[in-house]
Amino acid sequence: MTANSTTKTTTYSIIRVKGRFFSSFGKNASIFLEKFKILSLFLLFLPVNFVFGQTSVPSEPEISMADKSHWAFQSPKNPNFPVVKNTSWPLNPIDLFILEKLELKKLSPSQPSSKEHLIRRITIDLTGLTPTKEEIKEFCEDLRPNAYEILVDRLLNSPHYGERWGLFWLDLARYAESNGYEADGERPQFWRYRDYVINAFNSDKPYYEFILEQLAGDILAKNLIKPNEDIAQAILRNPKISELLYAVGFNRCGPSHMVGGNTDQEILRQENLTEMTTAVGSVFMGLTIGCARCHDHKIDPISQVDYYRLQGFFGSTYFKDIDTVPAAQKKIIDDEASRHKQQTAPLKALVEAIDRPVRDKLSKSKVENLDKETRVALSTDVKQRSPQQHKLVATANPLIKVTWDEVLEALPAKAREERDRIKARIHDIEARKPQPSPQAYCVYENGTPGTNFLKRGNPKNKGARIEPGFPRLLAPEALQAGNGKVPNRLDLAQWLIRSENPMTAKVMVNRIWQQHFGMGIVASPSDYGIKGIPPTHPELLDWLALEFVKSGWSIKHIHRLIVSSSTYRQTSKNENLAGLATDPENKYLWRMNRKRMDAEVLRDSMIFVAGKMNHKYHGPMIKIPLEPEVYDLIFTEGEPDGLWLETPDTREHFRKSIYLFNKRNVRLPVLEVFDQPDTLVTCPVRNSSTHAPQALTLLNGPLSQELCLTLASNIINNSHSKHEEWIPTLWQQVLGRTPSQEEIDGAMKFLKDQEKRIESVVSGQITLRVPKTNKSLQVNPGLAAAFADLCLALFNTNEFAYRP
Repeated sequence: MTANSTTKTTTYSIIRVKGRFFSSFGKNASIFLEKFKILSLFLLFLPVNFVFGQTSVPSEPEISMADKSHWAFQSPKNPNFPVVKNTSWPLNPIDLFILEKLELKKLSPSQPSSKEHLIRRITIDLTGLTPTKEEIKEFCEDLRPNAYEILVDRLLNSPHYGERWGLFWLDLARYAESNGYEADGERPQFWRYRDYVINAFNSDKPYYEFILEQLAGDILAKNLIKPNEDIAQAILRNPKISELLYAVGFNRCGPSHMVGGNTDQEILRQENLTEMTTAVGSVFMGLTIGCARCHDHKIDPISQVDYYRLQGFFGSTYFKDIDTVPAAQKKIIDDEASRHKQQTAPLKALVEAIDRPVRDKLSKSKVENLDKETRVALSTDVKQRSPQQHKLVATANPLIKVTWDEVLEALPAKAREERDRIKARIHDIEARKPQPSPQAYCVYENGTPGTNFLKRGNPKNKGARIEPGFPRLLAPEALQAGNGKVPNRLDLAQWLIRSENPMTAKVMVNRIWQQHFGMGIVASPSDYGIKGIPPTHPELLDWLALEFVKSGWSIKHIHRLIVSSSTYRQTSKNENLAGLATDPENKYLWRMNRKRMDAEVLRDSMIFVAGKMNHKYHGPMIKIPLEPEVYDLIFTEGEPDGLWLETPDTREHFRKSIYLFNKRNVRLPVLEVFDQPDTLVTCPVRNSSTHAPQALTLLNGPLSQELCLTLASNIINNSHSKHEEWIPTLWQQVLGRTPSQEEIDGAMKFLKDQEKRIESVVSGQITLRVPKTNKSLQVNPGLAAAFADLCLALFNTNEFAYRP
């Protein structure tokens, strides 16, 4: 019997039963029956699985030979090194592949960068900071043939390397220290995942371990814990366990709906599964597998069942915060936090004593304005109220509620001032609260992996059970789920790093290449699908992927190869007219690309050259001062008070930006304006926009204004000479080079004119912001202020903001 005939027979059976039922309605029975017949006829044309629910796995489109032959789905092949005409230029195999394409297009590589530009480029690339003038001088005067290799090793061994490249990975992981959505609650312990990432890059953790630990750290940790052993005690015995638990926080990096009230747990659960699944597809596989959640992928050979196979690995994965210290130690920490919190209790009581009389007065006034019946209902004991009175009270409650802003508005000026002083003391105490007992913000396994097929991606429309499995296109039949064991996240991670997997190594080496050159060999680094951009140098991509695996998946090894090449060392100047005409986008790298600093690197470099950088590593997130208009964006249902408690130690405000509190719904202007990712989705490529607010932020922002004064003070106080010597020092410190005579003349003229301008406008009503200088130097305040303006001008140059 066909599906349609089954549906027809069953439907008419229903009609007969319903007909007998409707007969009890007398004269209206025929009307009900006719309406039901119309509905039944409509059901005849629906698929049987729509009417009765789907109990089998949906069919999947066949994978064609064309699908299988797509370049991205081929395992890397070891290519022969190209034969080139210009044999003197290549320094390593990378150059052979680059030069082969250039010669085919009748192009020549550009000249090498100057040593000043080269050290600035590689220092920014590997550490996220500019080199000091002493480091530049030392490198330029080092005539040893391996001077550059020594520089590369020093930078790769710098602890700042992990901070710079950890930032790159956190973009991919969509890391933030808040949950997102409307409440955007904080994740006060999640910085431990960030520190795990920094340490992983600094120690050159093999990338295959990096994948295993982030996807399945909790499963690996479980294997290290003895039966019936407390986790915290196991960590004391083997600290590696805590590292694994912190690492698996990767699966919780995305936004998460953490709200109270009427929430649909089924939908929230599916949101979390979607976050974990799409992140793996994008970050590790370079595929837009998330596009197959509601239907078969429109472009790539990925079925909707493929998507739910991948999601099946996370079907038994749930969120959990795990204590990483023994109970006795946790109690000591919690007790200390409780004692600290108790300091605010009497102060909060003082605030309540100020607010209560005003609140009561306002409430009484609102009640008096209600009608008599409602007032009577409000005064009646709740147990004695009639149903009608309950309705009246429910309607009146919102009307008589006194809000915090009404209380503040009604407070006398003197009482408000006293209240503000008490509140400030409360905030100071709360900002200095001790760190909570350490926890791992991680996941754990509960049940058997697997998930349900969701029709149209709707959690309310579940279909057949789907076992975990790998996308058909990428996994040989032997590697598919089965063989008596239901695979889990550890099996997924192990499959990603198998030699048979064509994607993982290629995706990662391309990401590293992109960070150095501004554009990947594959310009769509998280989309290797049919509509992704094909590689400009496919053989080079294959060779790098195989070299990556051969080196033990060493990320630093790939760095050394790239930065040691002639390709990387080229000048970025547009002096090659043939290159501009033939390859204006520089896809084939006939010169080096200039690249604007990332937002965090720009901020850090300004702090660094001004001499205010705090080089402290690791630790809890830092909250720096927030502009009032940005503070107002923080969501709260009550008084917007104490929502962003600045870190009390102001020295912490000048640490590297990777340590700053990253709140999804409240972005720091100096970072947002220079295209810091929003952390809502994985970010494979940062935007590099140019717009007016960037100049306004660098000219007028509080950070720029403070740092230009600090920089000017340092140069003036350390010069012990005439102001003519300030200019070369400023150029060397900010731009990493000696100024030309034309630049010196222009700067001197600016100082002279600006000093006069300042002195002409300054009066007793205007306070002049002047750099702090030694009194013994007897520097004219107007001249010092003019020099601070010159420092500010250099912060705003393209030469400072762009890596050469």
